[in-house]
Amino acid sequence: MKNIVIIGGGPAGLEAASQLKKFGYNVILVEKSNQLGGHLAKWDRLFPDFTPAEEVLSTLISNLQGVTYFLNTEIVRIYNLQNSYNIIMNNGITVLADAVLICSGFDLFKAEKKEGKYKDNMKVLLTKFKANETQIQELQLAKEDVERELETTKAEVESLKVQLKAALAENEN
Repeated sequence: MKNIVIIGGGPAGLEAASQLKKFGYNVILVEKSNQLGGHLAKWDRLFPDFTPAEEVLSTLISNLQGVTYFLNTEIVRIYNLQNSYNIIMNNGITVLADAVLICSGFDLFKAEKKEGKYKDNMKVLLTKFKANETQIQELQLAKEDVERELETTKAEVESLKVQLKAALAENEN
């Protein structure tokens, strides 16, 4: 039977362990904290249907029958041998594995870091908007000036037409 070491006891590691065990592999799961579940163990409910996180975690853990797991354990060293891996753990145990699956989790997104950048971006956008608004106002004023000049020019043309008609009428007499 082939040995597979899974590093990380969060939801991905737990599900991988249970599935690999079903396929007949000897699975050894290594978790550095004192409990399985990763972030899931700290959450109350899951989005979008608000399933209790504890329910999901209980199901994942109950599917670990036959899986060997170590808590409060870290990998000290992995030696790549010709067809396998020699894995040394900080609890003094060494395992020879045919494969290593790393399911070491993630860090939660720090929204407060983004918020500062978001506010800065909003300030830039507002400044640009105000600049565009000012440009629009200036263009509106320029348009009004052009329209006034056009009206003045039309009036002058009409006046010139009248003067031209008068001059032509005088020349005919």
